[in-house]
Amino acid sequence: MERKVWGSAANDSVGLLAYYNQHKSKYLWGASADVIIFNCNSKKAATQSLEALQQGKSWKKIAEESNTTIQADSGRYEIAQLALESGSEIKAGTVTPIVVNPADGAAGFIKIIKVYPANEQRSFDAARGLVINDYQLILEEKWIDELRKKYPVTVNEGVFQSLLK
Repeated sequence: MERKVWGSAANDSVGLLAYYNQHKSKYLWGASADVIIFNCNSKKAATQSLEALQQGKSWKKIAEESNTTIQADSGRYEIAQLALESGSEIKAGTVTPIVVNPADGAAGFIKIIKVYPANEQRSFDAARGLVINDYQLILEEKWIDELRKKYPVTVNEGVFQSLLK
């Protein structure tokens, strides 16, 4: 599997791009947004981060200066992937309320940078992981068909019937 399917799919950039181009309609964004996600080790750290962000401090600088108490990252996510309270307003510039995890006291919030409508085309780079997964399934099916042709399965009826008794 590693050699014939997983490694082959991940390393076949020409095949992946061709597959993506043939199946572009499968790789559309749902309603999505560019966001900055803050994960903090406490509500106090989250509150300090939010205040610094509102004062215009760079989110990268906030994370760098936190001495690992704050992790922040940006990216485009589908709205359904974000931990938002139902009914939350989703528009550029919105910052979600701080949410505290009761199990460990960790806290976080999300700043929404830009909102995109559903059904926009994902670029090849944005869809790469999904394309690799789909391409692996195709390679696996072909490999299994080759194995079936090379090693046909035969059932010894006498032994099979003895097992049923």
